[in-house]
Amino acid sequence: MPDTTPHPTRTGLLTPERLLLAIAVLLVLLPQIVEAQDYGGRPPWAWPTSSWSTEAGGTRISLEVKPRTTTTWLARRFGVSAERIRAWNRLGAGERLEPGEQVVLYLTPEALPRHMRRVVHVASPGETFASVAEQHGVGVGDLISWNWRLSRDVLLPGSALFVYLSDGRARDRHFPGATQLPEGPGYVVRNPERAWGSAAMIATLTEAFAAMAERYPEAPPLHIGDLSRAEGGFLTPHVSHRAGRDVDIAYYTTSEGTSRRFAPVTPATLDAEKTWALMERLLASGRVRMMFVDYELQRPLMEEARRVGVDEARLQRLFQYPAGRFGGGGIIHHWPGHGDHVHVRVW
Repeated sequence: MPDTTPHPTRTGLLTPERLLLAIAVLLVLLPQIVEAQDYGGRPPWAWPTSSWSTEAGGTRISLEVKPRTTTTWLARRFGVSAERIRAWNRLGAGERLEPGEQVVLYLTPEALPRHMRRVVHVASPGETFASVAEQHGVGVGDLISWNWRLSRDVLLPGSALFVYLSDGRARDRHFPGATQLPEGPGYVVRNPERAWGSAAMIATLTEAFAAMAERYPEAPPLHIGDLSRAEGGFLTPHVSHRAGRDVDIAYYTTSEGTSRRFAPVTPATLDAEKTWALMERLLASGRVRMMFVDYELQRPLMEEARRVGVDEARLQRLFQYPAGRFGGGGIIHHWPGHGDHVHVRVW
């Protein structure tokens, strides 16, 4: 006779759902465990800042070389050339960095690492380094350097990527202290309801445009597009523009007048002198984290910066050009859709 006595439910069985969950958790945690073993719990991009000191030509940083650290990796991470790193440390041709020794870099404030916290992004099918970087509001070169164990050519689904974010992310849903961009000299605002920014953003814009209006009183006012909504959060059609730290600004052109719409700009129609003067004023604030500029427009801007006396070392730190559209490095970086405006992000 069959046994019809009820038995307690066996909740300890490993179901397919639990197995998939365990695998997903392992994919996220395993790289962190390996990283902790390789670097004693501290990745090479999280060196302490106690060794920083200010010297002529930039900030001097002395770092202890970790396993597999190369001059190429340091150059990509800090936005300087590998040749300069070799010169600073008197490394001969073919000579490699050895774990445990000290390496010295001289950086401007624009190149200093300021990432304050780490999140883990698990790649979904179809995602790339570029799309993940845009989602989190970080540079593609930075994202690649933080995840140097992964192939930069193909991002496999399920890959765990480390993303380092400053306090107050570009994609936060809300942000405190929202301030509406006021009317001012040198610019016009397309839509005041979409022109709310952080205190740092508003100060950066008003200071820069006041200086431009004084320097170029005859220049037509420049068109400023979207910042953020007063309450923050999603702002169509943007991926960022959620926390008052992003703004779209038209380029100065050789044509007269202004428009309430962005218009495509070419190297021939770009007013490189005025556009670079504005970008330099924004950079001088010390608040700019990155600028998205179409790659074709970077060359005339770089040439203008060189003409007015910017030295080659700083040009290499600032511009992605001439590394190619998909090259790393540079605060001024290419991103599709920025042929009619520059996208500025502040800290």
